[in-house]
Amino acid sequence: MLTLALSGGCQRLADPDAGRGTIRFNASSLQLSTGSTKGGTTVEGTTFATNETDHFAVFGWHADGDGEKWIFDNQKVTCGALSDARNKTSYDPSQPWEWANNTTDYYDFLAFYKWKSGVYTKSINPTSVHVLYDATDEQYDLMAAGMRRAGTDEETREAIVPLTFQHLLCAVKVVVYNDSREKSFTLKKLHFKGLVVSDEAVLSLTPPSTVSVSWIDPALNTVGELFGFNSDKTITAGGSVSWPDGGVNGNYNLLVPQTLTAAARLEMDFQYDNDGTKNSSLSLSLSTVPNETDGRLLTTWAAGYKYEYQIHIRVDGGVVVTVITTEWDSVEAQTHGIML
Repeated sequence: MLTLALSGGCQRLADPDAGRGTIRFNASSLQLSTGSTKGGTTVEGTTFATNETDHFAVFGWHADGDGEKWIFDNQKVTCGALSDARNKTSYDPSQPWEWANNTTDYYDFLAFYKWKSGVYTKSINPTSVHVLYDATDEQYDLMAAGMRRAGTDEETREAIVPLTFQHLLCAVKVVVYNDSREKSFTLKKLHFKGLVVSDEAVLSLTPPSTVSVSWIDPALNTVGELFGFNSDKTITAGGSVSWPDGGVNGNYNLLVPQTLTAAARLEMDFQYDNDGTKNSSLSLSLSTVPNETDGRLLTTWAAGYKYEYQIHIRVDGGVVVTVITTEWDSVEAQTHGIML
């Protein structure tokens, strides 16, 4: 089981009564942008999309003794126009704050991007929501957030609840360079093998406001050709090809975090010379590739990180492979967050 910790940064609002009466939404967080279905467009930035086509899912558990209940159950929340660097949002029907005992009551809020119908399950003790992510079925930037609001928080009891979304997936791409001075070559195919292709994420919230993510059901595919192509791509001398290519396929493969086992490989075939008579192939164990920054072997893909595998090929020469690891986003909890 793989467990990740999410930071639950919050921000003291100038007007603690901004949400009094009705639980309302106000958004200021990572930008949500629409990606394709077979190659992922990463979600980056400081505001939500403003075209009202992006939605996130909210779950809310109210613990008040005999009246404990889910007040939000996969509630679709729509992002709207920006106002003072925050997105106006809407959902229906609206829900009121219902404090029964300001000493013992609390609300737990958990949220996912993106909203999807019928894919979540929920549980209590601790407050948790499960979601399945299958990278072979649909590529999207799965993010999550959570926050507890206690009745003892007198000044902020009915104020807007801040949630900071974090990336749950890793983003992987491959760039193939032709380091030859004159000769071109043709990529015939490129793909991964031996990867975890789907898993179930469990987002949990425990007191006082600790949010964690566990991956509990990894599905390893050891036989299929994964997240690649089988069509000719010519690379001229000094040129390069990136996969996914940033077009209709998106710019990254968005995958669940995982340990790179001995089965995890990157494979490619290429052909060179004008008559196409010379063929070569590469079958690379991913756990043997060094990280460019420190030279250490990269044996895991972690949530919230991008991995760019750079393959340098010189025709009639050698092949050099490195991987560049970068943080997806550096987010200050004091200034970014989705407001519930």
